[in-house]
Amino acid sequence: MKTLTFRRYFILLTLSVLGISAQYNTPPSSDRDRTDQPYDRQNSQYDRSQQPYDRDRQNQYDRQNQPYGPPYDRQNQYGQYDRNNPPYDRNQYNQSQYGRYNQSQYGPQGPPYDSRDPYNRDQYNRDRFDNRDHYNYGNNRDQYGGNRDPNDRNRDQYYSGNRDSEFGQYGSPISGTNDDCCQEYCYVKDEQPYSNFATKTPYQIVFGKASNQHTIPDCTPIQFWSINRHGTRYPKAETIQRLRQLNKIHAEVIRNYDEKRSFPDRGRFCPEDLDLFRRWRWNETVNERNANGLTSQGIMDLKYLARRYASRFEELMREPYSENLYSFQYTDSDRTHDSYQAYIEGLFKEKAYQVHANVFNNDRLITPTKSCRAWIRQVAENPQTMDQYRRFKRKQEYQQMARDVFRRLGFRYTLNESVLDDMYDLCRFEKAWNLGQPSPWCIVFNKEQLKLLEYAEDLKYYYKAGYGNDINRQIGCPPLKDLYEKFERTVNAGGSNVQNKVTVFFTHSITIQTFLTAMGIGKDYQPLTADNYFQQQRRQWRTSTLDPFASNLAAVLYQCRSNERFRVMFFLNEVPVNYPDCSVGLCNWSTVQAKLRSAAENCNLEFCDRSASGNLQHNYVIYLIGLIAIFINYRL
Repeated sequence: MKTLTFRRYFILLTLSVLGISAQYNTPPSSDRDRTDQPYDRQNSQYDRSQQPYDRDRQNQYDRQNQPYGPPYDRQNQYGQYDRNNPPYDRNQYNQSQYGRYNQSQYGPQGPPYDSRDPYNRDQYNRDRFDNRDHYNYGNNRDQYGGNRDPNDRNRDQYYSGNRDSEFGQYGSPISGTNDDCCQEYCYVKDEQPYSNFATKTPYQIVFGKASNQHTIPDCTPIQFWSINRHGTRYPKAETIQRLRQLNKIHAEVIRNYDEKRSFPDRGRFCPEDLDLFRRWRWNETVNERNANGLTSQGIMDLKYLARRYASRFEELMREPYSENLYSFQYTDSDRTHDSYQAYIEGLFKEKAYQVHANVFNNDRLITPTKSCRAWIRQVAENPQTMDQYRRFKRKQEYQQMARDVFRRLGFRYTLNESVLDDMYDLCRFEKAWNLGQPSPWCIVFNKEQLKLLEYAEDLKYYYKAGYGNDINRQIGCPPLKDLYEKFERTVNAGGSNVQNKVTVFFTHSITIQTFLTAMGIGKDYQPLTADNYFQQQRRQWRTSTLDPFASNLAAVLYQCRSNERFRVMFFLNEVPVNYPDCSVGLCNWSTVQAKLRSAAENCNLEFCDRSASGNLQHNYVIYLIGLIAIFINYRL
């Protein structure tokens, strides 16, 4: 009898916990407001009869506001749109990291920080992060290497605080001798340094500079469509906090070279590189206040991109602004808004104040992954998405690269792997911010090492946004559908009375990559894996060329005097796309129909909500079973 009672209560407890857990682990249903009718011009948020298109900016677009109140100025971050000043007043970036009046961190004279810097340099002293040091450093300066006793476990934590580190529980000694370590390389003397930095690549490195590829004999452009990633930006706040701590690594490297002399005999820094590295200082104007914001270079990226397209397609873009001819839309973020603002200034110059854009906080056209529960669960939050990336970082060639980097810096032990990632990040961020200057942190790597780091990031995004997961192709179809339907309406109308002659979207990296995946651009015959790095040296999926800062894909519809009356030209970062069955980016409309029609007509993101709804129903079934079990046990 006691055994039967125990079994009843055990079943009761198990089913009850299962049901309650299922109920509370169910994600909330997504808000579908504003996505059902993404082009509803009567939406009260953007009703022209109300404060027009004013995102809490005090009627900045009001034509009666003199002079345009101050135009396009979100807390006057840049001041570049004031009609009473030159377009980019030289005082505009006075507080900028790279302002001409700011004593540069790379300058040969003067203090490392601008004396007018509003941030007290003592505020960021070396002890600021001692209590939460990202790299787990203590106060003993011998902790980093040199002649450190490898058996001293009390200080091993400074080499790798992560017990799951690929270099072992406490980091590992670097094998080899001073005579044979690293490839001889001098970054400063390299006239063509490797600058493919994956998704942090400067746009000016990869964009197409030819000016006549858009000209098609006997054809006239009649419609322009493009989608753009925001321009060069600052890191997010937590990344800035991490990168600032590289001050400590910088000091230790200088000590390794000047005092310990623990650098390798072969492959150490050349004098020019060491001098550049020695003069580096963290510029405190890069701080949490401007995290994720657009830089001055990011503004230039979009402004001059618009001017180049306006020059190439003058037939389309010389017409004055009107809602029927032009359509602009950006996501709900500062960096896409500022990218849009720079773009329309490049397009319309002093009349940019007349332009407005459609903005939707939860828009599945240009941010489909943001609210898609299925994609978030299956890709973004799925640990398996990063399997190949993590496997590659455990490969012998990657670990050897890490050991060589730290050995060249003068360390006898490999540090926490996050140090390597942060040095790479600061190298590519600084290069993107200062195109004309070498980054001191890029001297840490040679060309082959940079290629390994690039491939690691390509692997990450191949499965997060590319062909490694089929759901990425599904989630990337909304922009494809918009492109196809706009061009199809124009073709069906015979090319007359074209509305939305110019359509431009501003979005983020993930949307650009999923859209390219849906288009079939950048697809390799063999998938990218951790094991085929050497076989993928000529891969198509290379985020450096697919998705740098300010990446963009433009499609232009031409009306021609030939048998094929309508043609389409695709440009990726202003370079004609080598599309199958097309001639250097130029496709017959019939070819475009064959390639994109099915994807456009079958584009449906209902699976995003249906999947979540199905899980909700499934969980409630389990919960109901639990209640029935409770009732049965009670009756027994």
